[in-house]
Amino acid sequence: MFEKHGRPSFLDTVFIQVKDIQLLVAFSEKARDLDCVVKTGRAETEDFWALGGFFQVVDRTLIGPKIWEYYLDWRIDVKCRDPLVVVDTENGVDERKAKNVYYTKSKNEILELLQREKTKLNRIEFYYTSRWISNIQHNFIMLNQGIRIFVNRLLGRPELDE
Repeated sequence: MFEKHGRPSFLDTVFIQVKDIQLLVAFSEKARDLDCVVKTGRAETEDFWALGGFFQVVDRTLIGPKIWEYYLDWRIDVKCRDPLVVVDTENGVDERKAKNVYYTKSKNEILELLQREKTKLNRIEFYYTSRWISNIQHNFIMLNQGIRIFVNRLLGRPELDE
């Protein structure tokens, strides 16, 4: 729906497949504010499973009961923890429980969940990126010192190794 320029990734992709156009519009606007790419799926397909993203909102009636059961089995088997919101609450809650599956029709609650999950991912991504950059800087300093020692010894000036 709203495509971002740059690298698309799991960390900035969200998925929604619902009948409620108002929810779709509100979700898409919130996702755009959070710099996320919104993916949507076709009815009676595994698009929600295949396209994925770090946050998904689905209407089980659009997916089909057989696909939903396979997905739920998979989610439980692999211990998937990606947040998933089910909006067709009138069809009840699934008997088998999976982690981070929320059952709600509340547009505000869905948007708050999206905001919370994106904030959490941004903190995790920042932490790992910072550690990665710090590690590169440390390795560069060590490499630089090693090259300086090698060159000084090669030129016969070991007193300059410090």
